[in-house]
Amino acid sequence: YVADWGHHRIVALDAATLTEVFSFGGKGCAVGQFRYPRGVTSLAPSDLLVVSDTDNHRLSIHDGSSGDALRIVGGVEQPYSAVGAPNGGAAPDTLFVATMGGRLCLVRIEAGAGSGSGAGTPTTEMAMPTGGRLL
Repeated sequence: YVADWGHHRIVALDAATLTEVFSFGGKGCAVGQFRYPRGVTSLAPSDLLVVSDTDNHRLSIHDGSSGDALRIVGGVEQPYSAVGAPNGGAAPDTLFVATMGGRLCLVRIEAGAGSGSGAGTPTTEMAMPTGGRLL
């Protein structure tokens, strides 16, 4: 999956050929739309995708096999990228989110359907973090 920032969408690519399988999104602020998404990550072992919807100040949770929007987690100051625990880890519902404002936030995605909620809780200050990997 690739965040196509300029077209406000997420593109699913075939791993062998790097050709587009499907895409989802579009410019806007409704559920399923994005304003300059900057990152996408999967929540293992589930098939959920988390999109850092930067200019809408939220995370958008999607079904990875279809792109269908499942829920929104608002209150995250311009998320830039999100990193989950490797292989689901001990906390598969927990993400560390780097924001444009230079913060690293801990965000818990609660199980269940619905629109969701939960602001990012700042854990430390950083100078424009852009990604990473949890060990």
